Amino acid sequence: WIEQGRDGEYAHNMEECLGRIKQDVEDIRKGGNIDCTCLDFYGQMEVLHDDALLPHFKELADAIQLSNGIQRINIDDIELRPSALRILFPAME
Repeated sequence: WIEQGRDGEYAHNMEECLGRIKQDVEDIRKGGNIDCTCLDFYGQMEVLHDDALLPHFKELADAIQLSNGIQRINIDDIELRPSALRILFPAME
């Protein structure tokens, strides 16, 4: 993210974002985490769209689709463009 002109704080926040997605994916695949909050950044930071996030959204969507079900997915303060929505929405049906 630094290479894209973002500051160090934003780069740190994005690494934290990726870590949260990876943790929820792992928890969902283990059969837990029926309340997915990895895309909820309310009051923390604003996450702008970045194509680098798309493979991680795909992993999350795959985990959700293969799970026994998730009660809720919280999404807040993250920019989701059509490319991201095409990945995530089928998992939410």
